[in-house]
Amino acid sequence: MSDSCEVMGIIDPDVLLNKMLDLRAACNAVDIDYPQELQDYFDGDADQPEEYLRRQKTELDLAAIVEKVCGTDEWSYIVKISDMPKEVVAVRFGVSW
Repeated sequence: MSDSCEVMGIIDPDVLLNKMLDLRAACNAVDIDYPQELQDYFDGDADQPEEYLRRQKTELDLAAIVEKVCGTDEWSYIVKISDMPKEVVAVRFGVSW
């Protein structure tokens, strides 16, 4: 079995996110195609679940500033805070096994 960990920076959503999600819901309610502006905003993924879309717009992958440290009985991660993007307001650690 393999363990993995992701470290994501949480950012505040931009002003368009809720408006675009509302537009998406309205399109779904009347069963019409999404306008190109909506598709572009969600990088072509507008048909994905809302939770996925929110995460795509409010999380940054911090792998570039994270160092994995492996020992014989444990592993840990060092996050280089000085390299943290300014827009990050919180950090989420996700562990799966």
